[in-house]
Order: sequence, then structure tokens, then C-alpha cells
Amino acid sequence: MADATYLKCAGGIEQVAAAAVTCGTIARLADGRAAVSQGLKAAESGDTVLWATEGIFAVTCATGTTFSLGDLVFWDESASAAIAPALTLDGSADLYLGRAARAKVSGQIVVLVDLNAICPLRPIVYEFDCQTGIDAVAHVLIPAEMNPKGLVITHVFALVTEAFAGGTQDQGIVTVSDESNNAICTLTASDASADAIGDYILGVQAQSTATGAATILQVAAGEYVDAIITQVTSGTAVAGKMKVYIEAIPLV
Repeated sequence: MADATYLKCAGGIEQVAAAAVTCGTIARLADGRAAVSQGLKAAESGDTVLWATEGIFAVTCATGTTFSLGDLVFWDESASAAIAPALTLDGSADLYLGRAARAKVSGQIVVLVDLNAICPLRPIVYEFDCQTGIDAVAHVLIPAEMNPKGLVITHVFALVTEAFAGGTQDQGIVTVSDESNNAICTLTASDASADAIGDYILGVQAQSTATGAATILQVAAGEYVDAIITQVTSGTAVAGKMKVYIEAIPLV
């Protein structure tokens, strides 16, 4: 028997639909890749659907959004549109599509995307609004598909984008964790005196000038990294936002 038998062209995955699927639907496969459903008509639950994982696709995009050739393109699930990296991206729902295969200028309503073109490890930067009652859910900053081999976390920090304030408590806290809920660090704004816009908040700085230092922070292969507000500002005249950044190195 031959070592391998040719079956079909690369770039297609067949799956049984669990619900109706419209042709041209964008979805995330179980392995984290973006995929676009193929076919001339909608598939019903139980039908076999071909999902394309390679190719150049014209993807819906807001007219005012622009891309240069080679720019990273993400899919905003809530808006059903292609977007550039933004402070509102959340890796739990939004996903990396690929790279712009041609520049897109303002006025055009689609962007050409080279689907699943190699994406470097690029943690998502999210702006957390720590004001009471605004945000109570976790946001994925490193999607699992960006972490196939495991990660070393070298630096986590935040920048203040809105000064923290509150009549009874102005100390906003964001906790960063891995998928197994192991805390990586906390980012704590100043208490009793609001941080100025642009101030740096340290979460963790893993580099050391000495050998024998405490074990460096690692994230297991295939796990995402997320963050959530674990203490909000409260009282009267509450405010406070921070942008969270993660620096990481893939394990080999």
C-alpha cells in the first residue's frame, strides 16, 4: 500500500453541521483556525459542510476602515465585520482572519483577506473600564490558537487611559489568568490618589539578572490567557480605565 493517497486539494475541512449554515459564514474551527463555509445554498442541520481554511476572500468591512497590504485582519463577531486590531477585540468571540491581500481604502465595503496567513504571536490589547457596573466578564487577550506550544510570560503591564476616581473606592484591579484559572498577575491602580492618564501599572516583570530566581511564569500549550476586573471603582463620581498589555515568548 502507498504511504499516502491523494484525496483532495488543501484548504478544506468537511464537518457535519449542528445547525443551519449560510454560505459564506465565518466561523472558528475547533483547532482555532478561521474558516468560511462553502456551497451554493444554505446547509441544514445534519448536512456535511465544506469549510475553506485557505484562499483569498472578500470579507465585509465598514467603509471607513482601511488596511495596507499585509496588515493583520480580525473578525469582529458582534459587528459581523472585518476590523484592524482594536481596544475592543475580545479573543473569546473575535478571531484572527488573516492578512490583507490588497490595500483597502475608505469607501470600499470589503477587504481582500489571505485566510489564515501566518500570524505572529500578537496578544490582544484590551481597554478595561473599571467603573462600577460597566464590565463584569473575562476578555481573552491571547487566544488559544496563538499558543500551540506553550508560552513564557515575560511582562504584563497596563497604561491608564482614564484617571481612577470614586467617592469610596478608586482602586480598580484587573486580574490576568490562564485558561486553568492560574493567576498570572494583578494590575492595581493607585488607591486614594488617582493615576494620571498614561501612567504605568506593573503586573509582572519576569526578567531577572540573577540565576536561581523564582520559576518564570508559563502557560500550558493550547490554553488561552484572559483578564477580568476583580475590583471596581465605587461611590460617587466613579471613573477609571486601563489598557492591558502582555509580552510573551512561545516555548519550542
